[in-house]
Amino acid sequence: MKHFETERLIIRTAEQADADALHALFCDADVVKFNCMPKTTIETVTELIAKDAYRYCIALKGDNALIGIMFVEHDDLRYKAGSRCISCQLMPAYRRKGYMKEALRAFINYLFDTEDIELISARAFEPNLASRALLKSLGFTHEGTLRHAVRSGEGIVYNDCLYSIKRDELATTV
Repeated sequence: MKHFETERLIIRTAEQADADALHALFCDADVVKFNCMPKTTIETVTELIAKDAYRYCIALKGDNALIGIMFVEHDDLRYKAGSRCISCQLMPAYRRKGYMKEALRAFINYLFDTEDIELISARAFEPNLASRALLKSLGFTHEGTLRHAVRSGEGIVYNDCLYSIKRDELATTV
């Protein structure tokens, strides 16, 4: 995957020119607050771009400015069940404008179209009400909450809310 587009966004692989924007995203206090990744260095970001680790960057059409990122990983809570787990981060200046919903809707469709999976899961720390509402608006089902489940990059242990959407639920929701 090199890139695909939505009405307002380009989902693409990171370029070295994105290093400063990615570093700013990963070090932003509002982003780190509900994330288990610790703050990172610009050198680490540059190395990971070179290794093609940031394949799903969210950029604005027109100026190609990087505003966020989406990740897909193995779903560690399921065993041989044909599932993946997604996560996302968006710079605070671009929140509440529908960008992440637009990006995730396209990303979910992309994953179901290109990977042999039947379910996509997502997780959000319990106090992260905006992310939880976003997942529900996309048709994800709240499966439950793991208590005392994840230590954030800031060292706080949060309850973790678990969500999922199945392929056959997609047509009616996303």
